[in-house]
Amino acid sequence: MTQIVLNIEDASLIPSLKKILGALKGVSIANPSRKKKDDPTFFTKEEFFARIDEAKKGPSFELKEGETIADLIERIG
Repeated sequence: MTQIVLNIEDASLIPSLKKILGALKGVSIANPSRKKKDDPTFFTKEEFFARIDEAKKGPSFELKEGETIADLIERIG
């Protein structure tokens, strides 16, 4: 099955598009699933770019108080 995603600026066109596309043989219209804010994979555009920036900085491995190098290596394993 092939799928196509349409981005529609004018929401008033959606009912007409659904009616037209739904009339075509073999075409079905799927309702998009919305991610919920309690979903751990959901994040905003701003959060996405903040995560990218954080990843570019690389990991920050600091010794915790009282931790030895061996403890650090074991912790980051």
